[in-house]
Amino acid sequence: MIGRVMASLALLGTTAVASPPRRAVHGDAELVRTVVGLAQEFARNATNMHPERNARMIPDTQKVVYVSNGYPIRGHDYVATLSKAYATRKSQLLRWDKWEVTPIGKDAAVFTGWATMSEETREGHRKTGKYIFTTVFAKTNGGWKRVIAQKAPLEE
Repeated sequence: MIGRVMASLALLGTTAVASPPRRAVHGDAELVRTVVGLAQEFARNATNMHPERNARMIPDTQKVVYVSNGYPIRGHDYVATLSKAYATRKSQLLRWDKWEVTPIGKDAAVFTGWATMSEETREGHRKTGKYIFTTVFAKTNGGWKRVIAQKAPLEE
C-alpha cells in the first residue's frame, strides 16, 4: 500500500495554492473526516509535546518518515528525536489556520495544513512562526499511518 501511495504522489506533482480555502474538501467525505481527525490529533499531541502518543501512527522503519525544517527523521528515531527537541521547550502550540485534503486512493489522502506554531524555551525565549505541513496518511494492516510528512517555514 505504501508503495502505491508514493507512486500516486509522484503522479500528483506539486501545485502551488495561492490562497486556499480555510478547509477544502475533495472527494470521499468519510475519508476526509478521518484524515482531518488524524491531523488534529497530531497537532494536539505536538502542542502537548507527546511524541509517544503519535508514535502509533508512525511506521516502524529505518526509512525517513518526517522532514522537519529540512532535517529528516526516520521512523525508528521519531520519538527520541522529537522528545529531545521538546525537552528544550517550556511550552508549544500548533494551531491549524487552514487545511486541504486530497484523497489519493480508497484508503490514503494528502493533508496539507497551514499552521501557526508558537514555542517558549526553558530559558523564556518565545518564537512564533507560520509553517506548512504536507502529510500522507494511509490505512495499513496496522491501522492508519502517517507514512511521510514534511514541515517547512512559510516566508513572510
